[in-house]
Amino acid sequence: MKTKKHKRLSLEERVLSQTLLEEDKIKSLIAKKKSFP
Repeated sequence: MKTKKHKRLSLEERVLSQTLLEEDKIKSLIAKKKSFP
Protein backbone atom coordinates (compact mmCIF):
# COMPACT_ATOMS: atom_id res chain seq x y z
CA MET A 1 0.00 0.00 0.00
CA LYS A 2 2.72 2.46 1.03
CA THR A 3 4.89 1.81 -2.03
CA LYS A 4 1.85 2.09 -4.32
CA LYS A 5 0.93 5.46 -2.83
CA HIS A 6 4.54 6.64 -3.11
CA LYS A 7 4.70 5.54 -6.76
CA ARG A 8 1.52 7.43 -7.56
CA LEU A 9 2.90 10.52 -5.82
CA SER A 10 6.16 10.39 -7.76
CA LEU A 11 4.17 10.02 -10.98
CA GLU A 12 2.05 13.05 -10.10
CA GLU A 13 5.20 14.99 -9.28
CA ARG A 14 6.69 14.02 -12.64
CA VAL A 15 3.55 15.17 -14.47
CA LEU A 16 3.49 18.38 -12.44
CA SER A 17 7.14 19.19 -13.18
CA GLN A 18 6.51 18.44 -16.88
CA THR A 19 3.51 20.79 -16.85
CA LEU A 20 5.60 23.53 -15.22
CA LEU A 21 8.28 22.97 -17.85
CA GLU A 22 5.72 23.35 -20.64
CA GLU A 23 4.36 26.51 -19.01
CA ASP A 24 7.89 27.92 -18.93
CA LYS A 25 8.28 27.24 -22.65
CA ILE A 26 4.95 28.91 -23.43
CA LYS A 27 5.83 31.92 -21.28
CA SER A 28 9.18 32.35 -23.03
CA LEU A 29 7.44 32.05 -26.42
CA ILE A 30 4.93 34.73 -25.44
CA ALA A 31 7.78 36.96 -24.24
CA LYS A 32 9.54 36.50 -27.59
CA LYS A 33 6.36 37.37 -29.50
CA LYS A 34 5.92 40.52 -27.40
CA SER A 35 9.49 41.66 -28.08
CA PHE A 36 9.00 40.97 -31.82
CA PRO A 37 5.65 42.47 -32.88
